[in-house]
Amino acid sequence: MVEDGHLVGIITTNDFFYKVANPTLGIGMPGTRVAITSKTDKPILEDICKASSQKGMNILTLHMISSTEVGGKDIVVHVDTENVDEMVKDLKSKGYEVLVRKR
Repeated sequence: MVEDGHLVGIITTNDFFYKVANPTLGIGMPGTRVAITSKTDKPILEDICKASSQKGMNILTLHMISSTEVGGKDIVVHVDTENVDEMVKDLKSKGYEVLVRKR
């Protein structure tokens, strides 16, 4: 970082990961990470939000990753609870593939 032509700080890759990437991905936070894959253009975000809120869960982080399926979507949510069984059951009943990654 430069101010008035003088070097005043250096941002490293560690800074990026600890201050940006880790909080965005929910790394180091309690709860459970749930990856949901849709092979269609269904309203996946709406279904995820309903499934979590109906079960009293708060979504701490949410991000989309590239899908291997044409037209599909892969979304990863990090919720504030350990028991996501009912949410998973609800999403699977709607045809989504669901992978749970416990913390």
